Amino acid sequence: MLALLLIARKARFVVSGTTFHLSVAPMWLGRSSEPPVRLLARQLDTGNNSMNKLLAFGLAVALATPASAQLKPYTDYTVSDTVSNVSTIKVKENMVEDYLQGIRQTWVASSAAAKRLGHIKDYNVYVSDLPNGGEFNVMLVTTFGNTSDLAPNKARYEAFMREWGTANEAPTRSTTTTVYPNLRDITGEYLMREVTFMPSK
Repeated sequence: MLALLLIARKARFVVSGTTFHLSVAPMWLGRSSEPPVRLLARQLDTGNNSMNKLLAFGLAVALATPASAQLKPYTDYTVSDTVSNVSTIKVKENMVEDYLQGIRQTWVASSAAAKRLGHIKDYNVYVSDLPNGGEFNVMLVTTFGNTSDLAPNKARYEAFMREWGTANEAPTRSTTTTVYPNLRDITGEYLMREVTFMPSK
């Protein structure tokens, strides 16, 4: 015996003791307000012949299972060479302005020096309009030309220290170790690449 149970937008078929779970697409046929799988399920109980029942079951499966095709990189989409280091920060309530004032002299200033040297492509600070909602309310994003720019490099380090200046090193370390822990928590660190979809054929 074949039974069809509908819960929200999911269907469960039981055939000879075997259960099949299917996701039902939110689509309707013609002018009927009844979802197609439920409509076809009724057909299974109307006493039609075996062929009609088999046909109705096949259509139900086809409607319940969305078509799937595996995307192919560089055919259906491309991934950027550039990579962004994203830090998500949860700044404590009413302290976002204090935190921004701090990173202006540390993270922003050092990122500007790295960009002038060509060590990074860009840097950005994002602040949430809903500072008390979610796991973070500030994002610090540094974009590199490619993954190799993230690797340690003596020449780049020495050039950066000349540009940034050793005079800034000690104050920056002091701020990051004594001030920031009272203002924020780092909730995540990510390396992100942009995905660009190719035009559909």
